[in-house]
Amino acid sequence: MTVSMINILDERVNGVDTRLQAVEKLTKDLHTSVQKYKAKGGSTSEKLISDKLEAVVQENTRFQETMR
Repeated sequence: MTVSMINILDERVNGVDTRLQAVEKLTKDLHTSVQKYKAKGGSTSEKLISDKLEAVVQENTRFQETMR
């Protein structure tokens, strides 16, 4: 393997690592939102949950675009 190939692989692995960390954080945030929603009986937290899901979708889209 050449140095440039190794650098590309390293960049990809770091990108995936960063993506997994971001997804883990969003998942935890979403889980917290769901728990709050359940505790309140399902009031204004619906918007918060919807926003968190939208953030996951947008983050996934950005990740897919950078991997192209």
